[in-house]
Amino acid sequence: MLPNRLLVNLFSILMVLLLVSCSKKEDKPAKPAVPAPPKALINVVHDAVKSYAAGNLNFQGQRGIAISTRKITRTEKGTQVEYVEIRGLEQRGTTLAAITFLVPATWLTSEKEKLAGLEAEMRDLTACAQKLKDKGDNLEPDPTDSCKVLEITADGAPGIVITDGKVKHIQMQMYPVKQ
Repeated sequence: MLPNRLLVNLFSILMVLLLVSCSKKEDKPAKPAVPAPPKALINVVHDAVKSYAAGNLNFQGQRGIAISTRKITRTEKGTQVEYVEIRGLEQRGTTLAAITFLVPATWLTSEKEKLAGLEAEMRDLTACAQKLKDKGDNLEPDPTDSCKVLEITADGAPGIVITDGKVKHIQMQMYPVKQ
C-alpha cells in the first residue's frame, strides 16, 4: 500500500491534470481573413507610380490588372523633357479600361514632393468620369466645360478618352475588346 503522502501527491497531480484538460478550450479554426475589396484601377496605377518613385520598378498590382511602364522623351519649347508613362489595363466585360499616368521623370527622383499633386488630379478626373456617366447618352460637348469625352481609334477599333483640362498627368481610356 502506498503511503498517505504519496497518495495525496498523486491525487493532486491527477486533479491538476483533469482541471487543465477540462478548462482547455477547443481551438476553433480561425476564420479566413476577409479579402480587401478590389481597388479602383486609378488607385492601383497610382500605387504603381508611388512604388516606382520608391525604387521598385517591378510593381505587382492586384489580380486582373496589368501594369506597364515606359520612358518617353518629348520636345517642349525646344527642350528635351523625359517622362515616365505608367499604365494600368483591366478588362471589364467586353471593354478594356486603361489609366495612364504620364509624369516628368524628375518627379520620380529628385522632385518627389510634386507627386502629391496627382491625388488632386485623380479626384478631378474621377469626378469628371462620374459626371459623364451621370449624363448617360447625352454627351453633347459643352465648350465651357473642361471635362470632355473624346472619340479615338486604337488598332482600328473605336474607343474613348476622358480628359479634364485641370488634369495634366492622367488619362482614362476605354476600348472594346476584339472578339
